[in-house]
Amino acid sequence: MGSIRERLDSRNNSLNFLRLAFASLVIISHSTPIGGFGAEWRIGGLTLGNIAVGGFFAISGYLITASRTRTDFLSYLWRRFLRIFPGYWACLAVVGLIFGPVAATVRGNWSLESGFEYVASNASMVFNGIPFTGALAGAPFPWTWNGSLWTLRYELVCYVVIGVAFLLPRLKFKPIFFSLCLGGITAYSFLSDLLDFGGLLGDAAFLLPFFVAGACLFQYSHLVPLSGKLAAAAAVVLVTILVLGLGRSLVAIPFTYLCLWGGIALPAVFQRVGRHNDFSYGLYLYGFPVQQMLVLLGLEKFGLPWFIMLSLLATIPIAAVSWFLIERPSMGLKGLVSSWPKKVRV
Repeated sequence: MGSIRERLDSRNNSLNFLRLAFASLVIISHSTPIGGFGAEWRIGGLTLGNIAVGGFFAISGYLITASRTRTDFLSYLWRRFLRIFPGYWACLAVVGLIFGPVAATVRGNWSLESGFEYVASNASMVFNGIPFTGALAGAPFPWTWNGSLWTLRYELVCYVVIGVAFLLPRLKFKPIFFSLCLGGITAYSFLSDLLDFGGLLGDAAFLLPFFVAGACLFQYSHLVPLSGKLAAAAAVVLVTILVLGLGRSLVAIPFTYLCLWGGIALPAVFQRVGRHNDFSYGLYLYGFPVQQMLVLLGLEKFGLPWFIMLSLLATIPIAAVSWFLIERPSMGLKGLVSSWPKKVRV
C-alpha cells in the first residue's frame, strides 16, 4: 500500500492533469452566468467552480509546503512571485489593453486611460481595483471582466504564511503545528457558515481550509497510507457532507485526500499531461474574460453546450501563449535569487 510520500513521485504524478481539469471545470461552471443561462450548477451548496478552486488550493497546499522544506525563505518567496505575478500582470494587460479596445468596437465605452487604470489599480492583487466594465453594459454578467482573479490574493496570503511559518523556532517542522492550524481554520469556516460571514472573511473561510489541509497532509505524508479503500471512504464522507449541506466547512480534508490519491492512482497516461508545459494557470486566468468576449460577439446564442466548447477552445491557445511567452520564461529567472537547499525533517 505505502504512504503518500512513498508513492507520490515528484515527477511522475497526475497532479498537473488534475489542475488542468479543475481550470476547465471553472470555465464550465462560469458558462451559465456569463452566457446568461442561469446560475452556476451547485452540489450541496457548492458550485462546480467552488469545488474546482478548492482542488487548486488543496494541491497547492501540499506542493508549496513541500517546496518550502527544500528552499530558503528568500528564494522561496522569489519563486512564488515568479509563478504568480508575471502571468497575472500579463492577463491584466491583455484584458485592459487588447480585449478592451476590441470590445469597444462592439459596445464602445473604452479609452486608453481606462485600460491603463485597470491594469495599474489591480496590479497589487491585494485590493479590488477599477472593474473596467463599461464595454460589458447589457451583457448577462456585466459586473467584472475577470471574476476568477479574486482567489489569487488568498493564494498569495497562503504562500507568505507558509514561508513565515517555517521560520518560527521550535515549530518549523512540527506536524502538530499544522494540525492545530487545520483545526482552527476548520472551526472558523464552520463558524462562518453558521453566522453567514460575507466578503473577505467569508471567502477566506472557504478557501483556506483546502490549502491548510494540503499542507497538513504533507506533514503527515510519511504516515498517511495511500489506499483505494481510504479513497472510497473519503468519497463517501465527501458526498455525505455535500448532501448535508456542510461542504463549505468540512469538505476540505476528504477532498484533499482524494486529490492526492488521484494524483497517484490515475492511469499513467495522465502523468504526461502538463509534465513539461503546464497551461492550467493560464486557463484559469483567461477563461472568464474570453467568455465575456464570446458573449460580446453574440456566440452564446448557439446554446450552452456550444458556448462551453467554444470557451474552452478559445482559451486553450491563449493559455499556451501565456505559458510559453510569460510563465515559463519567468520561472527561468528563479536563479537570480540564490537558493541554499537544506535537508530538513518534516
